[in-house]
Amino acid sequence: MKINPTLIRAVDRLSITEDQRQDLYVKILEYGGEMPDNPEAWVATLSKNMALDAKRRGRRRRELEEQHANQLRAVHGQDDTADPLEYMEYEELATAVEGLSQPMLDVLVAHYVEGRSVDDIAHADGVTPGVIYTRLSRARKQIKKGS
Repeated sequence: MKINPTLIRAVDRLSITEDQRQDLYVKILEYGGEMPDNPEAWVATLSKNMALDAKRRGRRRRELEEQHANQLRAVHGQDDTADPLEYMEYEELATAVEGLSQPMLDVLVAHYVEGRSVDDIAHADGVTPGVIYTRLSRARKQIKKGS
């Protein structure tokens, strides 16, 4: 199936990233129906709706992260959730993580470097989220002692 050239021109006029442009083309291909009466308005509306969806997903992710942070504060106390990784230089961090066990190091890398959620890490490791929270907490404590 080809995309109508009028729709392509309408998409090209939008000020969006290449990823957003590709997603928009996929949506247009999924539509597969006949040409809308006003293709430029239809493409603009579709683009706006996709941007709103992305914004909502980001808001939901931030809410979940805050919820996890609050759970950590409740379980481990306020001081334990301070992130020592934010304030350390590279050499300090490298020295501090040398003494960590492999499970602690794996969890730190997955959470802070790869940006994965606690639930995702727990699911992948076949453990409960509580185990991951504990590993993160112990790793942070050990890093604080080493710095």
